[in-house]
Amino acid sequence: MPSGKPGAVHCARLWAIIETGYDGSVAPPTGKKEKIPLSAYRVGQHRRVPGDNYPIQTALDVAQLLTWITTNQRSVEMQLEGTEAIPRLMKELIKFAKTRKSA
Repeated sequence: MPSGKPGAVHCARLWAIIETGYDGSVAPPTGKKEKIPLSAYRVGQHRRVPGDNYPIQTALDVAQLLTWITTNQRSVEMQLEGTEAIPRLMKELIKFAKTRKSA
């Protein structure tokens, strides 16, 4: 896994998949220590993500992409941790989406 926070790397992969439908290795920006926008991460387009999820329209589409990312981890432990985190991540995403709608 590239250096840097795995959470940011996974978010960069998710964003790239949402935008392009492709997944790949991530090259985090160098030299910065403060918060870095996801657009600064470079994600290769190595593999088309299966499914017909584009454009993303529902929370289920996002959950499926999170599952794709977690099942493509290097170790079983990382896969389990990622899979267990999906409900919490989706809860936060839905909460965020609701606050954006009401704003």
